[in-house]
Amino acid sequence: MLETFQRRFAEYLTSGNDAPLSEFLGSQTDREVLKVYRNGFFKACQDALASNFPAVRHLVGEAYFTRLARRFVEANPPHSGALARFGDGFAAFVETLHAEHGLDYLSDVARLDAVWLDAYFAADESSIDGAAVTVLVEHGTDLEQLRLTTLASVGVCHTGHDVVQVWTALRDGPLTARAAVLPKPQKVLLWRQQGHMQFRLLPPAEHRFITGLREGRSLGAAAAAANTLDSTFDVSSTFAALLMNGILKQS
Repeated sequence: MLETFQRRFAEYLTSGNDAPLSEFLGSQTDREVLKVYRNGFFKACQDALASNFPAVRHLVGEAYFTRLARRFVEANPPHSGALARFGDGFAAFVETLHAEHGLDYLSDVARLDAVWLDAYFAADESSIDGAAVTVLVEHGTDLEQLRLTTLASVGVCHTGHDVVQVWTALRDGPLTARAAVLPKPQKVLLWRQQGHMQFRLLPPAEHRFITGLREGRSLGAAAAAANTLDSTFDVSSTFAALLMNGILKQS
């Protein structure tokens, strides 16, 4: 009986149809209480999305974001009561509404917010540093065959527009002037370092190198792939910077 009530109550929260709950309701007052719970449910979800996607909210404005968030919640209700990371699929949802909002780069802004969110809340892991790599080499590890990957708190976001500068401003509040955003793809590295989020644009060769590591390639193979894009790619300095910023771990 309890399981049936819980299932029907969960369905009611998104549908608003209380008929399946009739056997559990004793009066009109009970129905009014249900409405209060439902309103509270949507408010909590909308507040979570507003917190998790601040750049999107600041770009479209509070009123439209509230409507957008409610429609997303109706179509994609949370699977648990923990809403700190709620919003999986929000960027794709925003993209389906392009004809409505008319902002070509809105889904890019949402993707950046989403990758930022995932990296920020990712589990803590131990990174490998230059000293540890030196020890491995001293003990016979072939550096070119070494396999490393990025921490869970590291993400790479692909955008279809040169939107990073605008996104950075939107994280702090609405734009004060019209933004000039061009359909110029960007690749962005985002990572959490000592509790603070960092990000920077990736040149094509460096993106290829990091992608290779994330796909399980050895250091030498990832570097070779990067060199096919840019023969001047400096793997040594790039590798050193990744180690210094605590971005890599052993596979």
